[in-house]
Amino acid sequence: MEEAEREEEEEEEEEEEEEEEEEEEEEEEEEEEEEEEEEEEEEEEEEEEEEEEEEEEEEEEEEEEGEEEEEESPKELEPEEEEIAMAGKGVGFSAVLAWEEEGVCREEETIRGEIK
Repeated sequence: MEEAEREEEEEEEEEEEEEEEEEEEEEEEEEEEEEEEEEEEEEEEEEEEEEEEEEEEEEEEEEEEGEEEEEESPKELEPEEEEIAMAGKGVGFSAVLAWEEEGVCREEETIRGEIK
């Protein structure tokens, strides 16, 4: 009888140990899954941050290019300034009239009045 009881106790202990091991394995698996999910979330966040940085860099580059274009493009002169600039460069009256006909300068009367 004692042997049968011992065997029963041993079997129960073995079953309990197996159950504990299974529970531990399940917990480990859950922890691993959680870690993987956290890693994926971190990766996604990093990717989003990188995309945002790239967008910001592109915007900055576009702004810089726009500023460079503004610096490179000749300053738009007011009609009066344009006439003075042309006169200062030795542009003859006939050239001014030709430009005026193409719509570059103001009306002929105004040009004649300011150049005289």
